[in-house]
Amino acid sequence: MRRLKKFYFLFSLLLAAAATAQTPRVISILAQPAGDSLIVSVQLADIFSQKIVNTIRSGLPAVIRFDFRLVEAPERELQQMAHSLRVLYDLWSDRYRLQSNQRASIAASFAEMEKLCTKIDTLTLKPRRRLVLEKTYQLRLQVTVIPISAKQDQQLRDWLEVAGAAEESAPGEEGAAGFRLNLNRLFSFLGGKKEKPFGASEWAVSPPFRVQ
Repeated sequence: MRRLKKFYFLFSLLLAAAATAQTPRVISILAQPAGDSLIVSVQLADIFSQKIVNTIRSGLPAVIRFDFRLVEAPERELQQMAHSLRVLYDLWSDRYRLQSNQRASIAASFAEMEKLCTKIDTLTLKPRRRLVLEKTYQLRLQVTVIPISAKQDQQLRDWLEVAGAAEESAPGEEGAAGFRLNLNRLFSFLGGKKEKPFGASEWAVSPPFRVQ
């Protein structure tokens, strides 16, 4: 009986810890049509839990995963789009490296790196189809921060190398499609297809927008 009570006590502690675990918050998301693309700005908060911080500072990367849904108002989902940001602390140079499928950058401190991750401007997304003038659209977003193990890190490197090779050998739309394919495989491997993976933010929605 005492063991059973102890089990319930520990179980309740685990549930409480999971319920209060820090998850990312999407403060704002704005989308502006520009030609056949969408220019997106995102403001985040509470990105890195202590577990993620420890992972990064140990030299293993973490991936910030952005899951976008393009919606035609009121609720018709047109397309899923993905963006990723890989964060790695270089123990030798004492620098933080950020790599996405659009750019790479270096941060000299954790605070600088965190600032780059929490405020993302001019992110470019490409809808499959051209947006129609008289229709109203919105962009939904869920953010997940995923710590990467050593084994997953090697697989991530392999995927990035394959994607880079695809872009070099087939520039333009074909290369971009190859990179997106590898990102989709990566996301399936890391986060699965749950509606709300553990550690994911709540869904956020942009203000409505139209093509000018």
